[in-house]
Amino acid sequence: SEIRISPVVMKGAKVASSEETEKLYEETLSLMREILKEKVDYETIDTKRITAQVERIVEQLNLGNGKMLTLALIKDSKDENYLFCHSVNVCIFSITIGLGLGYEKSKLMELGISALLHDIGMPDYLYLSNHSRKLTAREYNEIKNHPIKGSEILEKIKNLNKVAICVVHQQHERRDGSGYPRGLKEGSIHEYARILGLADMYEALVHYRAYRNEFLPLEAMKQILTNKNAFEYKLIKILIEKIGIFPEGSFV
Repeated sequence: SEIRISPVVMKGAKVASSEETEKLYEETLSLMREILKEKVDYETIDTKRITAQVERIVEQLNLGNGKMLTLALIKDSKDENYLFCHSVNVCIFSITIGLGLGYEKSKLMELGISALLHDIGMPDYLYLSNHSRKLTAREYNEIKNHPIKGSEILEKIKNLNKVAICVVHQQHERRDGSGYPRGLKEGSIHEYARILGLADMYEALVHYRAYRNEFLPLEAMKQILTNKNAFEYKLIKILIEKIGIFPEGSFV
């Protein structure tokens, strides 16, 4: 069913202050710490809380709150579980691209919820993603199961929009068929998954990982452009236009 923006939230909406924006980010981060922790009873996850947080992020980005984007660029988890910040940041980047595509609010909500939960299947594979060395072929094939695991987990969450299940399953599919788990191409990939895949790659590149240092935004864009056949040009163009080669806070 279509997700609608609460009229209470939209009434008198205004751009949040820097402190209020930081608080919104931290509250969403706290939510992801609860969802991505070990031994979670997924049937008890509060989808209303998830929706409310994404709704506020959509509202702020729609109002042009640039602080949200700045936080997504600079915020990184300080512990071993990088997924907490990664999930929030990918949500922000995905919604930003959706705005560039002219999405109405209901589509921005579906996209944002899918993005926030996109790595819900990854905690079981953290022991692999946190390696400081290159993964073996066997290890890489194992970690490629996380979208399948994620979609299976989302099936257990009550009252969750079913589109998120499809999007999470397809998040690593690529336009040229080079992705996984099914090697889908072009129009066979859900439009949200195409956006999410690009946002996910960009976020990963501009943040530290155990096996490499972070890339500067310009370097990250160059990396994406070397894989331009994997992503739609219009999405890359929007990413560049909305975030920029030298976003606020960058060293030039």
